[in-house]
Parts: sequence; structure tokens; C-alpha cells
Amino acid sequence: MEADCRQAIFQNSKLQSSFELNGYVKIKLLSPDELAKLRETYQQEQFDSPSGFYSTSFSEDEEAKAQLEKAIDSIVKEKAEKLFHPHKPLGSCYLSKAPGIQGEMPIHQDWTVIDESKFDSITMWIPLVDVNHHNGALQVIPGSHRFSDVLRSPSLDNPLSD
Repeated sequence: MEADCRQAIFQNSKLQSSFELNGYVKIKLLSPDELAKLRETYQQEQFDSPSGFYSTSFSEDEEAKAQLEKAIDSIVKEKAEKLFHPHKPLGSCYLSKAPGIQGEMPIHQDWTVIDESKFDSITMWIPLVDVNHHNGALQVIPGSHRFSDVLRSPSLDNPLSD
């Protein structure tokens, strides 16, 4: 059996230890002005967000998606470079969830986007408004990153559904 030769993700060893234990870390990354700029950029695009869960990555408007990704990266990229060891960004998008039951997301692990037997991937979730259990907060189960290492996609059964 080969030894796991993965590198640490975080430059800060305390963040790395917490991430390895819990599967997530919570940090203050952006200033109020940066959050406002990201909100403004999203609102300018005037996406016709359907009810329920929506990702700008679903849009067929490639130009708008590129503009949004560029806006996110202009604010987040430099901070990510200070936070993480050398890494390869795989994309940026905006997510929205309608209030109420139609916006609920079942328990899941995000889709597989890389070969996880060789590499780690993370998702940075940056809420642009204050969130709570009434308007779409994210709930994370500490240690759940170790529950399943199978391929994940919307077309495969969710091993966490039970």
C-alpha cells in the first residue's frame, strides 16, 4: 500500500489540523466592502433565478458566467493564495437558494471533481448575506468528510441519503 503523499492544504497549521479533523474550517475572509462588491456584481447580471437551488454555473450564458467568475476571482484569488499552499482553482460561481422548502438541499457531499485518491479538493462557501436557519445557512457535520469516498454526482445514488 502506497503512503499518502498529499500536501497540506492550508498554510496555517492550526487551520490544517482543524480541517483534517472536522472537514471544514470557518474563517472571516472578506471585508464588508468586498462582500458588497460581490453582491453588486451578481445583482447586475440579473439572472432569472428559478425557484429552489440555482448555480450560475448552470447558465447557458457563457459570457455572463465568465464575467461573474472574473469578479469573484478578482477579490478571492489573492486571499486564497495567502490562505492555501499552491493550488489549482477549478472555478467560481454564485449559488442561490429560495427560502422555504423548495430551497432546501438534502444531506450530501459535493460532486467529485478530481481524482480524490491522489488529490484533495475543497469548496469555499462565502455567504454574501447574514445567514441563519431561516434563510439558507449551511450545516456541516464534523468528520463527515470521512463518511464516503465514492464517486459523487447528481446521476449517482447518494450514499448519505439514509
